[in-house]
Amino acid sequence: MPAVLFITLAFNMALGASYVIIPLYAHRIGFSGVVLGSLISLPIILQIVTRFIGGAISDRFGEKRVLIAALFMIVIAGVIFSRAQSFLLLLAAQLAIVVARGLFWPVIQSMVSRTTTTEINVAMGKLNAANNAGQVGGSVAAGFLLAFLGFSNSFLFFSLMGGLALLTTLWLKMKPSERAGNSRQAFGNFFCLLRTRAMYFAILCSFIGAQPYSLGQSFYPIILSDFGFSPEVVGQLLSLRPIGGIAVGLLLAKWLKPLHSVAMPLLCSCGVALTIAFTPLLPNLFFLGFVVLSLGIGSEVMALSYQVIATESSASNNRVTALVVAGMGWSVAHLVTPIIFGLLVDTFTMKKAFTIWGVFLFCVAICVYPLQRYATRR
Repeated sequence: MPAVLFITLAFNMALGASYVIIPLYAHRIGFSGVVLGSLISLPIILQIVTRFIGGAISDRFGEKRVLIAALFMIVIAGVIFSRAQSFLLLLAAQLAIVVARGLFWPVIQSMVSRTTTTEINVAMGKLNAANNAGQVGGSVAAGFLLAFLGFSNSFLFFSLMGGLALLTTLWLKMKPSERAGNSRQAFGNFFCLLRTRAMYFAILCSFIGAQPYSLGQSFYPIILSDFGFSPEVVGQLLSLRPIGGIAVGLLLAKWLKPLHSVAMPLLCSCGVALTIAFTPLLPNLFFLGFVVLSLGIGSEVMALSYQVIATESSASNNRVTALVVAGMGWSVAHLVTPIIFGLLVDTFTMKKAFTIWGVFLFCVAICVYPLQRYATRR
């Protein structure tokens, strides 16, 4: 478990830095809102495919091989980004990152669910706390890396963190897991899981939980920059989102049981939507810090909810696949949110886009209650 948490920490330090550096770099070289949104959204199509294939392969052949591939891709991404000055090269590097993310998350979540000796919600809380701690470090480091090293050298930070995680994974010894009997059974698990009611509740939770991540790596750095904050301050502000996630993972995870009580997921999903809607009205540093912290708390509750639902609704030989299916909402959010948001920015303004999208998310969030009732109905 400690080695898995270190791998998660290092991987997310690379991701946390990328969420700040990539949009600022794209904005600096003159990309429009639609182009920036496309850079974030289009590669998600590949991430969705990668998650499904990687999930089936993991259930069939074991998680360690897939984890090694994921970490190798993050190393390659940093090298490509350090040389990229055109949209195509940036897109290629972004593709490498989303492939790494697509392979990494279901595998690492499955590894924790199988090795834990505590309740699954507590174990997932620790995993997500390590995830968010890495993103705090990455977000804070991003501002200082840009200030002292510039964009090109800052991208190599991705490769450094990915390399450390890769070396740890090569050293890691995994206990054999119960596996799907053959490749056909591994891929057939998708259709069985899609007939499970709880999965649709998990998908909705993951869609809402992904919103602060999706906007945090695309348009939140830009609106904070437009408010007049320096890259160092932007990085520090964005680090408050994962700090909120750490608090949830360590303090609230024990009481989060979404299939038994809908109160916390419903409250947090509505809170995420309203916080996004009111962001443009709070340009003050203190209030923006509160906004980002609240997004981290709400997002983490929803992320933990889908992980717990998927784990409790699956068996050992289809655990990774279940986490992939439950995380479909997360992938869809990363696919549609940045590009639609970019269209809203180009059609209206940045501030109006935040308000419009927040109102839309609130309409989605109120569906949490009826879907949870449907998932738990006998």
